Amino acid sequence: MSENVKKFLKLYKNVTLEDASILICGGDPSEMERIFDTFGEYYYDRKVTEGHHGFSMVFNALKLAVLGGDLRAIFTYKVESDVNKNKDDSEAWVISAENLGALTQQEDYPFSDLLPFHSVRVFREPDWDRTVVSVADLKSWLASAGYTDCIFFEQDAAASGSGSIADLADRDHPHFSQELALAVAAWQALTDVTPSKRSPKQIIKDWILSEPEGRQLSEKALERLATVVNWQAAGGAPRTSG
Repeated sequence: MSENVKKFLKLYKNVTLEDASILICGGDPSEMERIFDTFGEYYYDRKVTEGHHGFSMVFNALKLAVLGGDLRAIFTYKVESDVNKNKDDSEAWVISAENLGALTQQEDYPFSDLLPFHSVRVFREPDWDRTVVSVADLKSWLASAGYTDCIFFEQDAAASGSGSIADLADRDHPHFSQELALAVAAWQALTDVTPSKRSPKQIIKDWILSEPEGRQLSEKALERLATVVNWQAAGGAPRTSG
Protein backbone atom coordinates (compact mmCIF):
# COMPACT_ATOMS: atom_id res chain seq x y z
CA MET A 1 0.00 0.00 0.00
CA SER A 2 1.36 3.42 -0.97
CA GLU A 3 2.35 6.07 1.51
CA ASN A 4 -0.19 8.42 -0.12
CA VAL A 5 -3.09 6.13 0.82
CA LYS A 6 -1.84 6.01 4.42
CA LYS A 7 -1.46 9.79 4.46
CA PHE A 8 -4.88 10.54 2.96
CA LEU A 9 -6.62 8.11 5.32
CA LYS A 10 -5.91 10.59 8.13
CA LEU A 11 -8.57 12.83 6.55
CA TYR A 12 -11.30 10.21 6.97
CA LYS A 13 -13.64 10.45 9.94
CA ASN A 14 -16.24 8.34 8.14
CA VAL A 15 -15.83 5.73 5.42
CA THR A 16 -18.14 3.69 3.18
CA LEU A 17 -18.34 -0.03 3.81
CA GLU A 18 -16.95 -0.65 0.34
CA ASP A 19 -13.88 1.55 0.84
CA ALA A 20 -13.38 0.20 4.36
CA SER A 21 -13.32 -3.36 2.99
CA ILE A 22 -10.78 -2.42 0.32
CA LEU A 23 -8.54 -0.72 2.89
CA ILE A 24 -8.75 -3.64 5.33
CA CYS A 25 -7.63 -5.92 2.48
CA GLY A 26 -4.63 -3.67 1.84
CA GLY A 27 -5.97 -2.06 -1.33
CA ASP A 28 -6.39 1.47 -2.66
CA PRO A 29 -10.04 2.65 -2.94
CA SER A 30 -9.09 4.94 -5.84
CA GLU A 31 -7.79 2.06 -7.96
CA MET A 32 -9.89 1.59 -11.12
CA GLU A 33 -10.21 -1.21 -13.65
CA ARG A 34 -11.25 -1.04 -17.33
CA ILE A 35 -14.43 -2.98 -18.11
CA PHE A 36 -15.92 -3.82 -21.52
CA ASP A 37 -19.71 -3.79 -21.72
CA THR A 38 -20.51 -6.49 -24.27
CA PHE A 39 -24.15 -5.38 -24.54
CA GLY A 40 -23.46 -1.71 -25.18
CA GLU A 41 -20.08 -2.45 -26.78
CA TYR A 42 -18.17 0.23 -24.92
CA TYR A 43 -15.52 0.49 -22.19
CA TYR A 44 -15.99 2.09 -18.79
CA ASP A 45 -13.98 2.45 -15.59
CA ARG A 46 -15.05 0.74 -12.37
CA LYS A 47 -13.59 0.73 -8.87
CA VAL A 48 -11.56 -2.40 -8.12
CA THR A 49 -13.35 -4.43 -5.43
CA GLU A 50 -13.28 -8.19 -6.03
CA GLY A 51 -9.75 -7.77 -7.34
CA HIS A 52 -8.51 -7.26 -3.77
CA HIS A 53 -7.80 -10.56 -2.03
CA GLY A 54 -10.41 -11.22 0.67
CA PHE A 55 -12.70 -8.33 -0.32
CA SER A 56 -15.94 -10.33 -0.53
CA MET A 57 -15.44 -11.97 2.85
CA VAL A 58 -14.56 -8.70 4.61
CA PHE A 59 -17.42 -6.81 2.89
CA ASN A 60 -19.93 -9.48 3.95
CA ALA A 61 -18.59 -9.45 7.52
CA LEU A 62 -19.11 -5.68 7.73
CA LYS A 63 -22.63 -5.91 6.31
CA LEU A 64 -23.57 -8.65 8.78
CA ALA A 65 -22.10 -6.61 11.65
CA VAL A 66 -24.29 -3.66 10.64
CA LEU A 67 -27.41 -5.78 10.22
CA GLY A 68 -26.74 -7.48 13.55
CA GLY A 69 -26.45 -4.16 15.37
CA ASP A 70 -22.78 -4.63 16.25
CA LEU A 71 -21.64 -1.77 14.00
CA ARG A 72 -23.55 1.50 13.64
CA ALA A 73 -24.06 2.85 10.13
CA ILE A 74 -25.69 5.65 8.16
CA PHE A 75 -27.74 3.90 5.49
CA THR A 76 -28.11 4.93 1.87
CA TYR A 77 -30.85 3.54 -0.39
CA LYS A 78 -31.14 3.30 -4.15
CA VAL A 79 -34.10 5.07 -5.78
CA GLU A 80 -35.66 4.48 -9.20
CA SER A 81 -38.27 6.74 -10.80
CA ASP A 82 -41.41 6.11 -12.86
CA VAL A 83 -41.71 2.43 -12.00
CA ASN A 84 -44.66 0.14 -12.30
CA LYS A 85 -44.39 -1.82 -9.08
CA ASN A 86 -46.88 -3.25 -6.65
CA LYS A 87 -46.92 -1.50 -3.24
CA ASP A 88 -46.27 -4.72 -1.39
CA ASP A 89 -43.17 -5.44 -3.45
CA SER A 90 -40.87 -7.61 -1.33
CA GLU A 91 -37.72 -5.75 -2.39
CA ALA A 92 -38.76 -2.11 -2.44
CA TRP A 93 -41.11 0.52 -1.13
CA VAL A 94 -43.16 2.14 -3.90
CA ILE A 95 -44.18 5.74 -3.19
CA SER A 96 -46.68 7.51 -5.44
CA ALA A 97 -46.49 11.19 -6.36
CA GLU A 98 -49.74 11.79 -4.46
CA ASN A 99 -48.22 10.39 -1.27
CA LEU A 100 -45.32 12.79 -1.51
CA GLY A 101 -47.69 15.78 -1.60
CA ALA A 102 -46.19 19.20 -1.02
CA LEU A 103 -42.64 17.85 -0.94
CA THR A 104 -42.62 17.61 -4.72
CA GLN A 105 -43.31 21.35 -4.99
CA GLN A 106 -40.13 22.35 -3.16
CA GLU A 107 -37.23 23.56 -5.28
CA ASP A 108 -34.72 21.76 -3.06
CA TYR A 109 -36.66 18.50 -3.11
CA PRO A 110 -33.93 15.81 -3.06
CA PHE A 111 -35.42 13.80 -5.93
CA SER A 112 -36.41 16.79 -8.07
CA ASP A 113 -34.26 15.49 -10.91
CA LEU A 114 -36.53 12.42 -11.09
CA LEU A 115 -39.68 14.46 -11.79
CA PRO A 116 -42.15 14.23 -13.38
CA PHE A 117 -42.94 10.69 -12.30
CA HIS A 118 -45.87 8.49 -11.40
CA SER A 119 -44.03 6.81 -8.57
CA VAL A 120 -40.59 6.08 -7.19
CA ARG A 121 -39.24 2.79 -5.92
CA VAL A 122 -36.94 2.88 -2.88
CA PHE A 123 -35.06 -0.37 -2.37
CA ARG A 124 -35.40 -1.86 1.09
CA GLU A 125 -31.92 -3.38 0.97
CA PRO A 126 -29.39 -0.63 1.76
CA ASP A 127 -26.98 0.49 -0.92
CA TRP A 128 -24.00 -1.12 0.79
CA ASP A 129 -21.47 0.50 -1.56
CA ARG A 130 -22.41 3.94 -0.17
CA THR A 131 -23.53 3.09 3.37
CA VAL A 132 -21.22 4.85 5.83
CA VAL A 133 -19.66 3.99 9.20
CA SER A 134 -17.43 6.13 11.40
CA VAL A 135 -13.76 5.18 11.45
CA ALA A 136 -13.83 5.18 15.26
CA ASP A 137 -16.75 2.71 15.37
CA LEU A 138 -15.12 0.57 12.69
CA LYS A 139 -11.87 0.34 14.67
CA SER A 140 -13.76 -0.57 17.84
CA TRP A 141 -15.57 -3.36 16.01
CA LEU A 142 -12.35 -4.64 14.40
CA ALA A 143 -10.57 -4.60 17.76
CA SER A 144 -13.45 -6.50 19.40
CA ALA A 145 -13.01 -9.16 16.73
CA GLY A 146 -9.28 -9.33 17.48
CA TYR A 147 -8.36 -7.97 14.06
CA THR A 148 -5.93 -5.07 14.35
CA ASP A 149 -3.51 -6.03 11.57
CA CYS A 150 -4.67 -3.48 9.00
CA ILE A 151 -4.12 0.11 7.92
CA PHE A 152 -6.67 1.54 10.36
CA PHE A 153 -4.35 0.67 13.26
CA GLU A 154 -0.97 1.45 11.68
CA GLN A 155 -1.12 5.11 12.67
CA ASP A 156 -1.87 4.11 16.27
CA ALA A 157 1.18 1.85 16.31
CA ALA A 158 3.38 4.59 14.86
CA ALA A 159 2.08 7.12 17.38
CA SER A 160 2.79 4.83 20.32
CA GLY A 161 6.22 3.95 18.99
CA SER A 162 5.31 0.27 18.72
CA GLY A 163 6.11 -1.94 15.77
CA SER A 164 6.41 -5.55 14.73
CA ILE A 165 8.93 -7.85 13.07
CA ALA A 166 6.79 -7.64 9.92
CA ASP A 167 7.26 -3.85 9.88
CA LEU A 168 11.01 -4.31 9.50
CA ALA A 169 10.49 -5.87 6.06
CA ASP A 170 7.94 -3.26 4.92
CA ARG A 171 9.66 -1.16 2.26
CA ASP A 172 6.88 1.44 2.51
CA HIS A 173 7.50 1.96 6.22
CA PRO A 174 8.95 5.43 6.87
CA HIS A 175 11.72 3.88 9.03
CA PHE A 176 12.63 1.03 6.65
CA SER A 177 16.30 0.04 6.84
CA GLN A 178 17.66 -2.39 4.24
CA GLU A 179 20.53 -3.58 6.44
CA LEU A 180 18.30 -4.10 9.47
CA ALA A 181 15.78 -6.02 7.36
CA LEU A 182 18.59 -8.24 6.03
CA ALA A 183 19.99 -8.89 9.49
CA VAL A 184 16.59 -9.89 10.90
CA ALA A 185 15.81 -12.03 7.86
CA ALA A 186 19.15 -13.82 8.21
CA TRP A 187 18.58 -14.50 11.91
CA GLN A 188 15.09 -15.87 11.21
CA ALA A 189 16.25 -18.03 8.30
CA LEU A 190 19.12 -19.56 10.26
CA THR A 191 17.34 -20.17 13.57
CA ASP A 192 17.27 -23.92 13.00
CA VAL A 193 20.51 -24.20 11.05
CA THR A 194 22.30 -27.52 11.46
CA PRO A 195 25.74 -27.21 13.15
CA SER A 196 28.63 -27.70 10.73
CA LYS A 197 32.35 -27.18 10.46
CA ARG A 198 31.76 -23.65 9.19
CA SER A 199 31.53 -20.93 11.79
CA PRO A 200 28.14 -19.30 12.41
CA LYS A 201 29.54 -16.02 11.12
CA GLN A 202 30.53 -17.60 7.80
CA ILE A 203 27.11 -19.27 7.52
CA ILE A 204 25.49 -15.87 8.08
CA LYS A 205 27.67 -14.23 5.44
CA ASP A 206 26.87 -16.94 2.91
CA TRP A 207 23.14 -16.52 3.54
CA ILE A 208 23.28 -12.73 3.18
CA LEU A 209 25.26 -13.06 -0.06
CA SER A 210 22.59 -15.42 -1.40
CA GLU A 211 20.13 -12.50 -1.34
CA PRO A 212 20.11 -9.86 -4.15
CA GLU A 213 20.30 -7.02 -1.61
CA GLY A 214 23.14 -8.76 0.21
CA ARG A 215 25.28 -8.95 -2.92
CA GLN A 216 25.09 -5.17 -3.16
CA LEU A 217 26.68 -4.66 0.26
CA SER A 218 30.25 -3.53 0.67
CA GLU A 219 32.64 -5.91 2.42
CA LYS A 220 32.59 -3.63 5.45
CA ALA A 221 28.78 -3.64 5.61
CA LEU A 222 28.68 -7.44 5.15
CA GLU A 223 31.12 -7.87 8.03
CA ARG A 224 29.07 -5.54 10.21
CA LEU A 225 25.80 -7.41 9.61
CA ALA A 226 27.38 -10.82 10.14
CA THR A 227 28.86 -9.59 13.43
CA VAL A 228 25.47 -8.33 14.63
CA VAL A 229 23.63 -11.57 13.74
CA ASN A 230 26.39 -13.91 14.95
CA TRP A 231 25.03 -16.01 17.83
CA GLN A 232 28.49 -17.29 18.72
CA ALA A 233 30.34 -14.03 19.14
CA ALA A 234 32.81 -15.56 21.62
CA GLY A 235 34.32 -17.67 18.85
CA GLY A 236 35.57 -21.21 19.27
CA ALA A 237 34.28 -24.41 17.72
CA PRO A 238 30.70 -24.43 16.43
CA ARG A 239 28.16 -25.65 18.97
CA THR A 240 26.69 -29.09 18.40
CA SER A 241 23.52 -30.58 19.73
CA GLY A 242 23.60 -33.24 22.42
